[in-house]
Amino acid sequence: MENIFKDFLNNIENSDHREKFAKVLTWIETTFPNLKPEYKWNHLCIPITGLISSVFPFLKNT
Repeated sequence: MENIFKDFLNNIENSDHREKFAKVLTWIETTFPNLKPEYKWNHLCIPITGLISSVFPFLKNT
């Protein structure tokens, strides 16, 4: 798994949520190996041809 994913996942406090989201990110990584994740605007982004196609903001319950 990419380092950027690990950094993002480490910020998720709930271990169940972290596990589930890790599965989603692993699926994206294996299904679409040509996509390179980036961290922009404090969000995990997965661009396609330079356009941001998926953004995963880090949200906390308050």
